[in-house]
Amino acid sequence: MLKNKYQYSFIGAGNMAKGLIAGIITNGESPKDIITSTYSQASGRVLVSTLGVDNTQNNNKCLNADVIVLAVKPQKLKEVLAGIDTQKLAKSLIVSVISGIPCQFYFEHISKDIRLVRTMPNMPAKIGQGMTGLYAENCSDEDKNKANKLMAYVGKTLWVKNESGIDFVNAISGSGPAYVYTFIHHLAQAGKGLGLSYQEALTLALQTLLGSTALAEKENNGSPESMQNLIGQITSKGGTTFEAIKSFENDNFATIIDNAVKQCYEKAVELGKNYH
Repeated sequence: MLKNKYQYSFIGAGNMAKGLIAGIITNGESPKDIITSTYSQASGRVLVSTLGVDNTQNNNKCLNADVIVLAVKPQKLKEVLAGIDTQKLAKSLIVSVISGIPCQFYFEHISKDIRLVRTMPNMPAKIGQGMTGLYAENCSDEDKNKANKLMAYVGKTLWVKNESGIDFVNAISGSGPAYVYTFIHHLAQAGKGLGLSYQEALTLALQTLLGSTALAEKENNGSPESMQNLIGQITSKGGTTFEAIKSFENDNFATIIDNAVKQCYEKAVELGKNYH
């Protein structure tokens, strides 16, 4: 039997929503303070059995919550909002984890006065190691704290001052895991080319990335110089690492990264225009 009031509701319960729900519960919140809305009863039963949350196929039964998380696919949002009591929805803090849809779309389809937080989480949020960018409209400090608490359950958070900052976040951390996996894969492939098995080279690449990231997080001071200092600690002129870094420079590695990030950003802006 559904409750009259919940702390969190999730309209849509895909992988990102499941990661958030798991993070909430892992950090001590009660599953019974969470309700989810799913398209099918079968997927709802899985959520109930694995996470212990309440579930419904009626989105309107998810509107009695302090924080309402919109987590449907972007192309489904307009249809979902058309079937919801938007006056009731507008009374709660709305947190969107939907990629690419600007605030103006929500204002037009719900209300211009809604308390809205757009977020841009990334895939490692599934294991509590995510990086989420957040941007708020019409929100109090208390609202922002609630949204930050939710996203901090699955990793680190960074607030941006302007909505365009969400697209910047997307280009770095939102899509960033794919850049990292591409680098790891090619590093492992290069190791295989030298004579290692792919698995051996992958093991070396993964642990190298984990250790290097942990050290960089510990020793950086937020400046380019701190990262250059770490590079310099490994790179002796005329040595093996020096030759690899020189190869990066000769092949315009910095330009490759810069172009990829810009292409990602420009595509995010382009997709966002479809929802204005």
